[in-house]
Amino acid sequence: MDRSSVGGEDLARLRVRSVGALRATGSVFEPFELVGPDGEPVVPVGAYLRELQGRGRSESTQRSYAFDLLRWFRFLLMALTESAQCCSAKVLSRGRA
Repeated sequence: MDRSSVGGEDLARLRVRSVGALRATGSVFEPFELVGPDGEPVVPVGAYLRELQGRGRSESTQRSYAFDLLRWFRFLLMALTESAQCCSAKVLSRGRA
């Protein structure tokens, strides 16, 4: 199987929107916060980062994990959007027949 494609899609053609962000807070206790497309903090991620902080993980580890979650959420948003568009197109095309 060719690793550069999934389901006939070329992975190089995937476009993941740059939504949300990781912000430095300047706080020693919560050095980073992940915000969604609306600019509001993503509460479950904040709880996870506080758990890492409580377990003595370094700021760089917290930052790395938070960036991983940001990339994952962006990918999921893209995948769900693509899936919804695909399904809508199929429904519309069936209605025309």
